[in-house]
Amino acid sequence: MKLLAKNSTARLLVSAIYNDRVILESALESLEKQFGRVDAETEEMEYLHTHSYVEEMGEGLKRRFFSFIKPINPANLADAKERTMKIESKFADRVSNLAFRKVNLDPIALGATGLTIATQKDATYRICIGRDIFAEKTLALVGRKFMPFPWTHPDFMEPDVQEFLEYTLAGIETFPSEFAKHISMNMF
Repeated sequence: MKLLAKNSTARLLVSAIYNDRVILESALESLEKQFGRVDAETEEMEYLHTHSYVEEMGEGLKRRFFSFIKPINPANLADAKERTMKIESKFADRVSNLAFRKVNLDPIALGATGLTIATQKDATYRICIGRDIFAEKTLALVGRKFMPFPWTHPDFMEPDVQEFLEYTLAGIETFPSEFAKHISMNMF
């Protein structure tokens, strides 16, 4: 059995769900202070496949994905989620002791085996990686194709998102050679 190297690297992506572009731009500035410069991003898309955030964030939600130039160690995904939670809190509306987010920011590690997203919501297919932080393998990387799981959110299979992920994956040539070697072989 081969163990994952301690210095394993991944591309940091962030999923942003929002309904106010001004707040998103401010949150993006905070993200760049935390994680470095954004090197790729998707266009704005309607967030249509679920209504899970409507009660908290309102109608007309949009989604964008951002890629950061600085690689991360996937073992630090919980730390990245804690940082995004602080940014979410900075822009939240507060009523009594409740906070209503204006932007939802989930960090994603694009690594040699696929996409892993950090979230605060537990589910049977997620594992705890920190205090109230859970990791979900969202897409498997088979050769150079992203393959969904039964729980994969439909947004990740949209053509524009797939194109963004393929573009981001192609930009990883500066990462360690074992990463490039792994993604070029067919795993099944």
